[in-house]
Amino acid sequence: MKAEAANLLANYGGEVHETYSGRGMYGKETTGIEFDSDRDFYKAIAGIMEDTIQDQNFEDCQLIVDALKQLRTDSMGMGIIFY
Repeated sequence: MKAEAANLLANYGGEVHETYSGRGMYGKETTGIEFDSDRDFYKAIAGIMEDTIQDQNFEDCQLIVDALKQLRTDSMGMGIIFY
């Protein structure tokens, strides 16, 4: 996930992990965003969509669309990381 997308999602409650290496990445690192649950992640997406409609800031919406197209997840025991 691009750092810009993770940082945007962090404004809606997530925690950014700048050097996350997930399963099958063989040491390659990317930016991820951790939420307590998938529901919290979807609520953040909804918040971005609402704000995009209100502010007409479609760049933020496109950033999230691009992230969703390549989204992967891992369970973190107490939360979920999206990367």
